[in-house]
Amino acid sequence: MKRAAGVLVVLAALGSSHAAHAGPREDADAALQAGVALRREGKDAEALDAFQQALALAPSARARAQVALAEQALALWVAAERDLGLALAEKDDPWIKQNREPLERAARLVASKLAWATVDVKVPSPEVFVNGSPAPLEADGRVRVVAGVVTIEVRADGYQPASSSLRVAPETTAKVAFDLEPSPRSTKTSADLSRDPVDSSSSAQRTSGWILTGVGVVGIGIGTAFGLRAMSKKDERDTDCAAGCSQVGVEADRAGRSAGLVSTIAMLGGIAATGAGVWFVLSAPSSSGGGQVGVHADGSSIRISGSF
Repeated sequence: MKRAAGVLVVLAALGSSHAAHAGPREDADAALQAGVALRREGKDAEALDAFQQALALAPSARARAQVALAEQALALWVAAERDLGLALAEKDDPWIKQNREPLERAARLVASKLAWATVDVKVPSPEVFVNGSPAPLEADGRVRVVAGVVTIEVRADGYQPASSSLRVAPETTAKVAFDLEPSPRSTKTSADLSRDPVDSSSSAQRTSGWILTGVGVVGIGIGTAFGLRAMSKKDERDTDCAAGCSQVGVEADRAGRSAGLVSTIAMLGGIAATGAGVWFVLSAPSSSGGGQVGVHADGSSIRISGSF
């Protein structure tokens, strides 16, 4: 490992000496030089920050390589492989040409720390996490992992997440399969989902029907009570007026007529509300395709029947 660290410092020094010919902006060049100095002091994390700043300010293969070498020193193997690959892909870059051999040695060292895991999951757009961090899937379903014990988690919309831990040897490919279970909120079938709007409408209609029916029953009750009062006042009037009406008879007649009017209005309103409520309840669609309502008239009565 000391030998590898020595190679990294040499590469950093080469980057510094060549900076005047690489053509980055002065602030990016200053960040590269600061990163080199930090690497020499063994401050690899701070050096990585400096190199990433230089790469952001003036993207170049040299800055990308320095980022990768700092990542290697920090054992960020997956990131180091990615950035070394991007840097080495710049075959015409003068700095890469000059330092290709040690960079390729670094790439081989990094690759020896890594492995592949093939994730087999039959759900759309799965998200894969390796040891808690998002990991992009290759087109063939593979994901790059650091050799050793890894925990792979798969998440997907509408499914419960699942995870599996396995040991993967360096420079090998392991396979892990997941059979995700639908989330409780996603267990409805397409038929259930297609019925939901009908069920919701049916429930609202039935509720309205029961409310109307209740109002109608109350109205009938009030009408009945006032009807009984009207009859009582009529009897009181008839008794008082048998031989000529007194003031008591007149008042009883007036009260009886008022009670009769209230009774008539309440009874008619109650009957109408009850009938409408029953119709709403019986005509509400059921979950099996809708309610069935029948109306039968025999001349002296009307009979409503239905299923729901």
